[in-house]
Amino acid sequence: EFPWQGIYYTDVPVRIKALSSEGYKFVKWSDSTLPATAEVSVNLPRVYELTAIFEKTDTVDSNTCSSLFPSVYPNPASDACLIKFYTDENTRISINVFDLNGRKVATPVEDKTYNAGMHIALFNTDSCSQGSYLCVLKNLETGEIIHTITIIVKR
Repeated sequence: EFPWQGIYYTDVPVRIKALSSEGYKFVKWSDSTLPATAEVSVNLPRVYELTAIFEKTDTVDSNTCSSLFPSVYPNPASDACLIKFYTDENTRISINVFDLNGRKVATPVEDKTYNAGMHIALFNTDSCSQGSYLCVLKNLETGEIIHTITIIVKR
């Protein structure tokens, strides 16, 4: 999951967004030349390390509350998407993706324990044909389905 690594092209900006967990707020980036905004664009001409710095808050704002529900970005997706979800305590999670006929087509997360907080899982859509899919987040300790999200794959 972290740190993220990849191949980037010189002089092609990369947009990075800091996502805060419940009870935290974004403060600044480790690179002091960047603005103190949660979303920035950077050119990566060399090896570059960047850390988002957060501080604990005593209250939960409405923006954080709305992020407690799972979301998918981008949606529609063409090659991959990020599944963002929140757990309020340490929880064993599975994430399965089903086609509309109920066939399991992918398992982005299989029996992984997550600490309380915000999490992101990658779903590679390369093996999926164009169409709609159901992404099911399940608590493996209780057997409860936490949430179901629709993912649209567009080619």
